[in-house]
Amino acid sequence: MTIIYFCDKLERLEIEEIISPLTEEVASARNWYLQSSIENNHSLLEYTERLDWKNAVVTCSELQNIVEVPIESIEEYLKCIDSNLPATLTIFVDQPVPNENIPNMGIDDVGHTFIGISQNGNTSIFGFYPEGLAKPTNTTHGSALGNDQEHWFDVPITKNISRSELNSILTYVYNFRNSTYDLNDFNCTDFGINVGNRAGIGLPDSYNSWPEGGGSKPGSLGQDIRNMQLPSGSTRTTNGQDAPNNINTCTN
Repeated sequence: MTIIYFCDKLERLEIEEIISPLTEEVASARNWYLQSSIENNHSLLEYTERLDWKNAVVTCSELQNIVEVPIESIEEYLKCIDSNLPATLTIFVDQPVPNENIPNMGIDDVGHTFIGISQNGNTSIFGFYPEGLAKPTNTTHGSALGNDQEHWFDVPITKNISRSELNSILTYVYNFRNSTYDLNDFNCTDFGINVGNRAGIGLPDSYNSWPEGGGSKPGSLGQDIRNMQLPSGSTRTTNGQDAPNNINTCTN
């Protein structure tokens, strides 16, 4: 997921679902990426060239248009993760401003929290998104899990997890098909916190307020991870970079 631009004529959007297939909206988003990256950001240009535009959709969250690649089947997406073996879990946090506890950076970036599971050379990176218009006056929507490979992050926490912890996480993720996204009560950061705590990381609620509401936010979680005492078997870094690519080496 990457923020692209301010939602035009936001108040005129009345429909529940505004995710669109690869049409004019996605083409416009791609053109915006290309123009902005050529002018200002060469790493963004690389991301634009790598993104799976054929399977991308455009939605709007917290007053900003977002490009994402939704996961059609989470079981298929995680097929190379063996529930009978231990694994490594990473909680990635893309803060609106690196090393700052603020809820958003205007129309440019609200941040994002997402997760990665790695095991025996296989890696799956994904996060939790709204299916619809999430804003302080319209907070509740359906949800989707999205492919977050190569998504930028500012701070991650990684922990080696046992077979039982992995199974707890997989069960939690697989039960997300009909979950409700709520900007105040259950957003991408809540999802990341809940997954992390099923691995015994001990992440706090990471609450922050904004006009007309408040909830767990990437800016706050990033600061909490930077400053927390690490549990046994955990590591963190504070050098921002792109998340890994998904890797699936299994044949099943």
